[in-house]
Amino acid sequence: MPTERAYYDTEFCADPTFLPGYTVVHPISFGFASDTGREYYAIVKRNDWTSLAGINPWLVDNVYPSLPLVGEPRAGLTAWRLDPDHPEYRHVKTTEQIRDEVLEFLLPQGRAWAGSPELWSNFGCYDHFLLGQLYGDLGQWPAGLHMFDFDLQHELARLGHPDVPEQSAGHHNALADARHNRTVGELLRALADGSGNPRAVHLSPGTAVVHGTRHPFNPTDVRATAPATPATEGEQP
Repeated sequence: MPTERAYYDTEFCADPTFLPGYTVVHPISFGFASDTGREYYAIVKRNDWTSLAGINPWLVDNVYPSLPLVGEPRAGLTAWRLDPDHPEYRHVKTTEQIRDEVLEFLLPQGRAWAGSPELWSNFGCYDHFLLGQLYGDLGQWPAGLHMFDFDLQHELARLGHPDVPEQSAGHHNALADARHNRTVGELLRALADGSGNPRAVHLSPGTAVVHGTRHPFNPTDVRATAPATPATEGEQP
């Protein structure tokens, strides 16, 4: 039986102001999209949305629109809070809930090491860090879960930067980005095994094709035109 692939993405705010000389990474959301069709999405329950927006205003235009947040004018600024009436609020969970649910998603019923899915990300250094941060140090890493990611950027380079779909919507929403990672990953797998026939059920309809040598698959390209700010999401986002 083929090994399951779990494509994933995170949104976050890297905060260089929290502790002088260090950068603290605040998790915002986690999205997983398996090649079997299973999916998981969670938004971290936190009360410092206004502070995060101040650390990196890029969040407000690029990440906040898909979150269950409401902005309220206050003393010349916008105060952000979670909105319990928003339809996406059902995904808001504590880090403890997310920790347990992600583990159950990746290793249902304590599936043994041989059944652990491959973890696939895109520019995944921050993604993998945030996944590990859920569980503590390496000594607390869940038994049976792989300690490394496969990165779509490596596979693109290995295959000579072939044409891949361009994400048409949902940028910087962790689940939408994870789904797009799955779309690209399944196309690359089809190219690698020579079938040229990825499972169409996992392809997003209406996506444009971009040639990798001219437009490498990089969901963070939009930041190239933004002012220099702390890194924000783990498609790094």
